[in-house]
Amino acid sequence: MLLNLLFRLFCICALSALPVAMAFGQLTAPVYNGKAPTLYRNANGVNDTIFVFNDGQLGSLRLVFEEVEDEEEEDEDEEDEKLYIFKWYKFDYDKNVLKFEDQPFFTQIAAEKTEHSDLAQGGYMVTVSTADEQELIQTYVAWIYLNPGFDFELLKNEENEVIPTWTYRTCEHTDFCQNTFALQDTFLYYYFVPDVSVKQELINNITFTVYIGDEQIDAIFEGATDPRTGQYISLCFRRFNPPHIDTEYQFVANDRFGVSRSDNIMYRTIIPYATINEPELPEEEKTSAPVPVKFTSEPNTFSPQNDVYTWRFGFNGDSAVIASSSDLTVSDTAYVYFRPNRNPYQITLKVTSVWECTYVAEAVTVQVDDPMLDTAANVFTPDGANPYFKPYAVSLRQFEIIIYTRTGIEIYRYRGDDLRDWQGWDGTNLNSGRIAPTGVYFFTIRALGWDSPSTRNPLPGPYNGFFHLFR
Repeated sequence: MLLNLLFRLFCICALSALPVAMAFGQLTAPVYNGKAPTLYRNANGVNDTIFVFNDGQLGSLRLVFEEVEDEEEEDEDEEDEKLYIFKWYKFDYDKNVLKFEDQPFFTQIAAEKTEHSDLAQGGYMVTVSTADEQELIQTYVAWIYLNPGFDFELLKNEENEVIPTWTYRTCEHTDFCQNTFALQDTFLYYYFVPDVSVKQELINNITFTVYIGDEQIDAIFEGATDPRTGQYISLCFRRFNPPHIDTEYQFVANDRFGVSRSDNIMYRTIIPYATINEPELPEEEKTSAPVPVKFTSEPNTFSPQNDVYTWRFGFNGDSAVIASSSDLTVSDTAYVYFRPNRNPYQITLKVTSVWECTYVAEAVTVQVDDPMLDTAANVFTPDGANPYFKPYAVSLRQFEIIIYTRTGIEIYRYRGDDLRDWQGWDGTNLNSGRIAPTGVYFFTIRALGWDSPSTRNPLPGPYNGFFHLFR
């Protein structure tokens, strides 16, 4: 630190002894791919520049110099073009030297500009002197970094797919790993003060992005790192919760100076997937117990064959297991609901693949109504718009109805377990087979709901009432 300060004071004092004049100049590159400032500041208190060249091209530098004299000297020389001697020096990377070479590799006498191309990687110093070499006016330093680029390729099989092993493709995650390592390059340069050379590093870091189509997705990179730089040496991208469809990924690697490489890879899913279709209920009285329901599911056509479909019907743990086959496009099963429920039954489907990966489909619901008997209907027109006498009944497991004439003669009786099988009384006297005449009739009903114990006997009731038959 002290040596650095002394060197700067020396340069300032030396410059202050020069004739009164202002020197303007900049050592730059005509064409370059990127640039970065040095970590150090030179004797003038500013950072030198590192110019970056990609794609195997050599470097080039240019210095445009202008010296503004005081007005008195400018009048004397206004008719003469002032010439300067530009000397180019290359930095010697010999570990025992680490300084600019003593002899210039290129000297040019010119009025205001000097340039050189086909320059190798390293440091360059250009000095500007008067034409008689009696006076050193200014010194400029720049560095050239020839960016070597990098190779980047993903590890995959001959079909351009993720290798199907438990290491790289599991139910919980998928690993996409490099086949060739994309490593950053480090350019070394030095800041030198008398008797001391301080090593500096320009790290050309590589960053990675991952895309599905045009959408960038989150990337979690894991791998071995260089303990010196922290940069990945071997690299894998891990994606949790892999998709249930075949998906192509694009990986893009970019360094800080515009070199870009990309590679695509196909992920063949091992994750099963299915959606439950709307349950198929009876055509009539759909939610009156018993409710026979057919469940169907559309399996994932991308998943391997022979997946196993396990249905759970939301009641007493009942389930059904169905193994798919190569020609199965719809996984289906049937279940009958007898017991009414105030809250709908939740039906789920779990699909298990041959890789033992599982997926649980979004549940669907089935409602089974509470038992109810409504005998309010009191008009019956066999030859009209209401051709059958049938009380409204829901979720009854046993039902018996007896119809009497007004004089107490039984003319009709029905007993059954499912009212869906009974259309009702059509007005025919079952004893005689003749049509019952217009008049008032009396009925009694005994019924047991599906919410009652199956051992209950006899049927509760009777319910009774009158109704009118009109012809």
